[in-house]
Amino acid sequence: MEINPLLMALGLALFGGGADNPTSASTQNPNPSTETYITSTDSHCKVENTRPLANETVTWNGKCVNGFANGRGTVQWYQNGEKTSTFIGNLRNGKMHGKGKAIWSSGNIYEGDWVNGKQEGKGKKTWADGYVYQGEYSNGKQNGQGKIRQANGSVYQGGWLDSKPNGYGKLTLVKNDNLIDYWKPRNQGHWQGDVYIVQGIFKDDDLEIECSSVEECEQKQKREAKGKEK
Repeated sequence: MEINPLLMALGLALFGGGADNPTSASTQNPNPSTETYITSTDSHCKVENTRPLANETVTWNGKCVNGFANGRGTVQWYQNGEKTSTFIGNLRNGKMHGKGKAIWSSGNIYEGDWVNGKQEGKGKKTWADGYVYQGEYSNGKQNGQGKIRQANGSVYQGGWLDSKPNGYGKLTLVKNDNLIDYWKPRNQGHWQGDVYIVQGIFKDDDLEIECSSVEECEQKQKREAKGKEK
């Protein structure tokens, strides 16, 4: 399957384009249940575990209310005795809720807001290969406004929908970034000093309308709409 150039530019092809659960592993159940729990081996508190793995165990060092993990503490997941992921923060009725930090064995880290077990609000995700996203989340995915920076310094800042660039945004590619060779032949973008700028309305992981401001984008959209009406 061909990888979209914009996703390559943002490193999203490596990210999987979706949300992470602290029990994240390549062998996750592809059909997670939102009402699956696992009982900690130490405190015997229930903790939400939407993607159960074989031979998986969990520990919890916080309070237990009505049989569920509640309040601030640390959840540690293991598979076959090997540590797979950690969550440090607040839980409510066994679900991550409030401020918290998730650390995966791959080196990926998310720190920010959680609601009912999902990333919701504002957060920062750092991937082991150097990519960093900081911005808004909804329903466990990048939704709203946010910025992602590649390890080489290239940046996309703007709108997101379901962990994909969507709406008005600005892609700033550093000199010698290979993705310049994709945008330049299409006559999209321009040099601004030592960086190459691609700016406008993004949709379906590509540039739909090139424009230098929200106002200009709106004007172009109106002109296109009028042209279609004729």
